[in-house]
Amino acid sequence: MLKSVRIMKGLILLIFWMTLYATSFGQNSFVITEESPKYFDNNNFETKIEGGDTIFVEAKRKDAITLHNFHGNEDSPIVVINKNGIVNINDTVAAGAFELRECSHVRLVGVGDSTSQCGFILCSKNSGVSVTELSSHIEISHVKIDHNGFFGIVVKKDYHGNPPNPVPVFEKLNIHDCEIYNVTEGMYLGETKTPGMEFKHVRIYNNIVSNTGREAIQIANMVEDVEVFNNILMNSGQDETDWQGSNFQVGDNSVGHFHHNIFLNGHSYGAIVLGAGDITMSENYFGNNQGVFIDNRTVTIPYSSIDITANYFRDMNDDVVIKIINEKNHINLFDNVWYSTKSFNFTEVLNSGVQITETNNLYNLFAPILVENYKIISLNPAEYLKLGPQEGLTHQFNYKPIIEEIQNCVFKPNTKNIIEIKASTPDFDNVSFILVDTLDFVFFTDLEN
Repeated sequence: MLKSVRIMKGLILLIFWMTLYATSFGQNSFVITEESPKYFDNNNFETKIEGGDTIFVEAKRKDAITLHNFHGNEDSPIVVINKNGIVNINDTVAAGAFELRECSHVRLVGVGDSTSQCGFILCSKNSGVSVTELSSHIEISHVKIDHNGFFGIVVKKDYHGNPPNPVPVFEKLNIHDCEIYNVTEGMYLGETKTPGMEFKHVRIYNNIVSNTGREAIQIANMVEDVEVFNNILMNSGQDETDWQGSNFQVGDNSVGHFHHNIFLNGHSYGAIVLGAGDITMSENYFGNNQGVFIDNRTVTIPYSSIDITANYFRDMNDDVVIKIINEKNHINLFDNVWYSTKSFNFTEVLNSGVQITETNNLYNLFAPILVENYKIISLNPAEYLKLGPQEGLTHQFNYKPIIEEIQNCVFKPNTKNIIEIKASTPDFDNVSFILVDTLDFVFFTDLEN
């Protein structure tokens, strides 16, 4: 029964406690009901929720939910899931419909029904889902957001260019199979000012983001192992705000592989690339936007490239497909196909220092992608079938090699020195090396293991 310390705190706390816990069942399961409060702090629970536990949200729930200070673990996250049907939170008084504040290893997972793939439908004054403060290791899936608020999904902590040292790191952000409509910013992931909280191991896939006032998705300060793939981003920039109307934006201090997406109907560009390098944009479809714009920002990775390869570009709303200002990264453009009834060039270089390689970019007629109810109905060419949301897509994270520090060496004439560079990877991937800008007398041998 109730502990005496709880009773002594008064009737109001007693009623709150009973509302919260009378609905819990089993040692590791809890239920948020229609009558439960909006704010939950794990430190206030009689039984602390830990890794492996489940929080159910009843289908009758209408009020916003904030979970503060909930922490699972790597192998056993805390799972938040709907119960007895779709949860439709419609709370236009609350800043956010669902907030994870200072949480880690938490999965917000909707289970849909025959009418919708999404188990949560969220509406609030400002954001659908917000992940704030020093959160990390978060998954969001099968959530629908359709409101007049500013954000669909927002994940960031603002430091305004002055983060603590060491810089906080958000690891393992995974957003998939979500639908976002009619917001100002579809997904706002990472603070756009650098330096800021850094993101490592990010997967954004199988999402639909449509009818946004500004960008459908923008990312920033994403420094390692970032992949955005098989999304439909369309009807972006409807507010017609200068430089904030693209389908997709790779912000400052970011790397990544961006592939098999559909960038359709953007007021501005299909994609703006402002990242640090080590960027590949491949096998995407660009239609009825201004193509790709590649610029510099404050962070650049030495010897890294930006590769735009094997994409389809059709009916650009500009006189060029790709505009380039970036003179810090090498730009590789190859195997792209483009077509328009207008007469214009494939590239425009706006800076004399740009380093660019162009190979096999073909002007050729091909059918436009047609999207009906967010399904592709055009089957020509066959590669279109691989674009946009797909059934059964999954993900895995990849880790950078850990390279031991190389000590200072002195080389004398007519002598032979051997330097062994030791490296390993946490996920046991094979590691290979290349050597660039070495002197003529330096030879490189890749040793097994």
